[in-house]
Amino acid sequence: MLREFYTENYRNLMLKKKLILEKNNFFLGICASGKTNLCQAITDITRSIYKINFFSEEPIYFYYKFVVCQNIVEYEYKRMKDGRVFQVSVRCDSLGMEYNSKEIMDSPIMFIHRVITVLKESKKEYEVQLLTDLFTEIDSIKILDTPLKFDYDAFLDLAGQVIFTTRRVKNLKKYCKDIHCCYYIEKGNIEQVLTFFQKDIRDMNVLCKLLDKLVP
Repeated sequence: MLREFYTENYRNLMLKKKLILEKNNFFLGICASGKTNLCQAITDITRSIYKINFFSEEPIYFYYKFVVCQNIVEYEYKRMKDGRVFQVSVRCDSLGMEYNSKEIMDSPIMFIHRVITVLKESKKEYEVQLLTDLFTEIDSIKILDTPLKFDYDAFLDLAGQVIFTTRRVKNLKKYCKDIHCCYYIEKGNIEQVLTFFQKDIRDMNVLCKLLDKLVP
């Protein structure tokens, strides 16, 4: 499961700190607040070279922290203006594993494949399985970016991690049975709702009343 995410210089996103994620994650914001940009940023790890609309000449930085087989796996890299990646790093402190590369490559996933090849040659079977399972964790992330028509119930009943964005508070109340993690997005800034209100809110009705004040 993806537990933390952070990016710098990605379109209008201005994250002040790493996003803490759970199984079901809800991001609320008006149109053009940055919801779709966030979804695209989170799934950047799965993408090869692609044309990026840069707002900055600086490379885009990405950081991911996954929990894989009870181990913390951290993965970070930078993506250049032409879409290629460099300064790639993968590490698992609990296993004393860390691999870095300054080589320019087409995709973040390419580096993981290369590390797996090195681990196989060293006969480190547990580490090979760990990074193989990392692919499964990446594939299990489901993005639901405010579609007009969708079978929400079937979507949320599926196994895996969910990133759900919406501009309507009623969608949270109607389709979310459990509040795992809820954020509010405005002009690329993201605040965790429970921190925003400084309350431990676990009742959906109470949460929706507070969110109604932010997004009519």
